[in-house]
Amino acid sequence: MSFVFDVEKRTNVFVFHLSGRLISLEGIQQVIETAEKNLTPEMNSIICDCKNLEYCNSSGLNLFVRLLTKARAQGGECILFGLHGSVQKLFELSKLNQIFTLVISEEEALTRINQ
Repeated sequence: MSFVFDVEKRTNVFVFHLSGRLISLEGIQQVIETAEKNLTPEMNSIICDCKNLEYCNSSGLNLFVRLLTKARAQGGECILFGLHGSVQKLFELSKLNQIFTLVISEEEALTRINQ
């Protein structure tokens, strides 16, 4: 399965639903452009739904770091939920699990954003 994403706008956060294999710059650039176009000081946080993300390589990790950087530049945060399998293991091996807020569910991510 190739990489696909969609964005859902909530009251004060964008939820990026990521699916498939996150391995090329092509899909990544579209996600970055969407974040750049939509993030503002009022709408400054991102939640990444990774439960349907099958695979991720270093290009995918680059996407997450860039989203975190863009959100924090606006005074917000980037929280990931639903990591599993090789994607979760990659975050642990790269020690990015120490930089990102990783939670189990979307509800927990929304609670963290709204604290």
